[in-house]
Amino acid sequence: ATAMAAALESIQSAAITTATRSVEIDDVRVEIGQVIGLLNGKLTCSGQSIEEVLTDILKEASTEEYELITLYYGENLNAMQANQLADIIRETYPKQEIEVHDGSQPHYQLILSIE
Repeated sequence: ATAMAAALESIQSAAITTATRSVEIDDVRVEIGQVIGLLNGKLTCSGQSIEEVLTDILKEASTEEYELITLYYGENLNAMQANQLADIIRETYPKQEIEVHDGSQPHYQLILSIE
């Protein structure tokens, strides 16, 4: 059980979605319609594109210290778009294994597992 708990603590989760309202949380200013990134449930970045927010959130997560990045793309992205995003990750993190899965989640363009 201790090994399982330690393994779970080492996994980070991230989500990318579109802001439904303008707000400022933890020094992150967000305008309605912007793309936002949450890392382990906390708003960490915002931007104009999924690519920009994905890059920022992976940097924030210290992704280079992990082995596997799994992308679950939502119903508002298709497999080709998700694989293009995976290619962007591969360029920045060539040593990490990248997996892409159809998550079909309704409100998040991407959910990521970083382990």
